[in-house]
Amino acid sequence: MTSAAQEAPPAARAGAASAPTADTAAVSPSALTPGAAPPGAPGALKTPRRAATGLSAAEWAAYLAAAGVPAYRAGQIRRRLFRRHTASFAAMSELPAALRERLARDLTPYGLSERSRSVSRDRLTGKLLLQAADGQLVETVSIAEGARHTACVSSQVGCAMGCIFCASGLQGLARNLTAGELLDQVAIVQREFGPLTNLVFMGMGEPLANLPALRRALPLLCSDAGFGFGARRVTVSTVGLVSGIERLAGLGLPVGLAVSLHAADDRLRRRLVPTAGRWPVAAIAAAAAAYARSSGRNVTFEYVLLDGVNDSDADARRLACLLRERCRAPAKVNVIPYNPVPGLDELRRPPSRRVHGFVRTLRRAAIPVTVRKEKGQEVAAACGQLRRHAHACR
Repeated sequence: MTSAAQEAPPAARAGAASAPTADTAAVSPSALTPGAAPPGAPGALKTPRRAATGLSAAEWAAYLAAAGVPAYRAGQIRRRLFRRHTASFAAMSELPAALRERLARDLTPYGLSERSRSVSRDRLTGKLLLQAADGQLVETVSIAEGARHTACVSSQVGCAMGCIFCASGLQGLARNLTAGELLDQVAIVQREFGPLTNLVFMGMGEPLANLPALRRALPLLCSDAGFGFGARRVTVSTVGLVSGIERLAGLGLPVGLAVSLHAADDRLRRRLVPTAGRWPVAAIAAAAAAYARSSGRNVTFEYVLLDGVNDSDADARRLACLLRERCRAPAKVNVIPYNPVPGLDELRRPPSRRVHGFVRTLRRAAIPVTVRKEKGQEVAAACGQLRRHAHACR
């Protein structure tokens, strides 16, 4: 692991791409056919080989049956991918040589590969720039603190939510990540930075806008057949897509829920999160409360504090009132002093006294509150700073 130097300035703001469908990596029929021609061979299709992490149990069964291989080999392959993070099929020595050769010909182990990395001077925070087979780039963060090691996982290439303080949406939304690409991030972080204790879907994108991929990935992350994380060590963050929160509850996995609220009144929230108009804050708080009751998990309300925008004592009192009246379930507020983003120079981080005043007002109203520790600012890996790049870090 090497310390990365500074990244070049990010690309200029660009409009969002047309809305993609979730989990839609193009796959030719030959991509799952044993013996398909490798890329570049005569008659080979130009479609990239599919990643093994993206195959469902049914797809593995069909693939192995077509290869004349016992079905139990799928479990061996998945253990290598999800538990040992093996980077090549050739290294899977428990598999027959012929199967390893076929796998290498038909598939790639992972759909994402490291393009570059940035590591903080104290080596506790690392940011990986990962490249997909179609050339799209996504960032993933490793954060170590004591015995806790967390991966901050991205769910989309870019973001369509338009939060005015967040770098991830500056270039719009390119596409959703596939379920395999969600899993790839977790495997690569563990391979490069060591075993993880926690996962947070708080990277680039809105996870609940990519629910089909999330629905496929979460059971593998939380089961012994996959990565083996307990559901209580996984948290999904959302800007407050009420229908998505309801569908997440329907999965029956008690993962944590973090709601990026940022304002307790609808007028201000629409200014901060332009896509937020569909659901008023009261409906978001009520959906979060319902999730807390059904999952047995406390809900966290994330609140990015912006100097002179949403950081007054009156803002704190409105937030406390909203949570008391609309979210009658175990919940806390996580205050996040704004992390500066190049190109958003009109926004400022509040002074410490204002942060303390906001927190004090919430605590006087008996609202549990924490202040997010600064992690990863020097490598632009802090909350709100992730952004897809068209170049590698040097």
